[in-house]
Amino acid sequence: MKKVFLMGGSGPMIDRISRLNFDNKNCGTIKFQNAHNLSMPINSSNFPFNRALEELMHSRKIMNRAMLLISFKMGRNFFKSYTFKNRFLVQIFSQYRVVDPSSFKTVLKFFFRIHTLLHLIAFILGFFKIPERYFKIILNFHVKEIKVFNELMKTIDANFIILLDNGNSVLYYLMTSMEKNEDVVYTLIIYSWDNPSTKCFVSNFFDLVWTWNQDQINEIKYFSDIPINKMFVLGSQLADSSYNKYTYNVYRSSNFHNRLLFIGMFNKSDEAKTLLKIKDYLDRSNSRYTSVTYRPHPQARSSLKKISSFKLIESGIDVDFSENFDLSEFGGIICLPTSMILQVIVSGIPTILFTPKEKAYRINPNTLIKWYHYKNLKTLNCYTNCSKLEKLLSYLDNGIPELNYKPDEHFARIFPKFESSYEDRIIELIKQV
Repeated sequence: MKKVFLMGGSGPMIDRISRLNFDNKNCGTIKFQNAHNLSMPINSSNFPFNRALEELMHSRKIMNRAMLLISFKMGRNFFKSYTFKNRFLVQIFSQYRVVDPSSFKTVLKFFFRIHTLLHLIAFILGFFKIPERYFKIILNFHVKEIKVFNELMKTIDANFIILLDNGNSVLYYLMTSMEKNEDVVYTLIIYSWDNPSTKCFVSNFFDLVWTWNQDQINEIKYFSDIPINKMFVLGSQLADSSYNKYTYNVYRSSNFHNRLLFIGMFNKSDEAKTLLKIKDYLDRSNSRYTSVTYRPHPQARSSLKKISSFKLIESGIDVDFSENFDLSEFGGIICLPTSMILQVIVSGIPTILFTPKEKAYRINPNTLIKWYHYKNLKTLNCYTNCSKLEKLLSYLDNGIPELNYKPDEHFARIFPKFESSYEDRIIELIKQV
């Protein structure tokens, strides 16, 4: 019997993995357990497994080491791709950008912090090809959390462990640092479309890697020595819901042509400023759009700055946090470069991919479309690209251009469609092992 143990790296990933439902599925001899719902006592204590795991996942010490490991990997791959050059700047300087003399002083102070110097040292060690195993020995020296995690995982009765992760979590770091049990099959499900590009992973620790698409397999193969026969296309829950929910003519049957949607990224305060300018323009002009709604990125919703949210709402901008979000209620969409652009394309609603060059953005959106995961999407004429706010506002007068793009086999390589459910595909991949 295959005893499968499911784990999620952090908040949204835990939610995603917890929602998987294998009831009434043809599981055969496969039994599923969820780490985050598992309240069994650990050994003879009364402390539940999920509580112990949660405490470890909030370890700042481990998160700092996970970030240092990413900087190390950025150094190893620095000349392979523009992605890693840009990602390293974000990794080092985080949210700080030089936009005026005051911000220059802030960056200078930040640059000489021990935190920043450690990331530079990690990058240099990676750049000069120091073996990763030696670097991790240094990182993990006298780290008791790894020993605790080892002991915790020994209490689990499982021979197949699945982790859904973006390569940037405490749990990912702990798992790839633990003692590997040769009787267990360790499997990684890649959480999102951009993760191999933005996080520079996958670890050789995993026996299997399940991806969104074939492009991710090609990318991982290019940046690592993971054998091709370890990687399989699982698809994504976002693609499943998109193809089930939307048809290509959803826009033409919509009664909401005058509603505009703005889909955000992580740059909360910057997005708020842009939204206020859009709202002001709609109020002053004869645009066909009469209202704008803000849809924050899933990982930013819980931490959206209250002052920004209140200011948006006070200005007449709807802020929608709901899970059952319906794109068909809008006649035009402005989307910053996130994986939501794929669902938007499926909907057929006229769309602008907004990639502003403003330095004030923490991760300059204009650089993101140069990253590896956008490589093939850029060849398709499926959205209007715009990098200047003035140009964006001019599009709103007569409505965002309709490109009449219908997803084809090229788009399907990026965002594959399956007849079977996500859970059924997981079961089939497990059965193949």
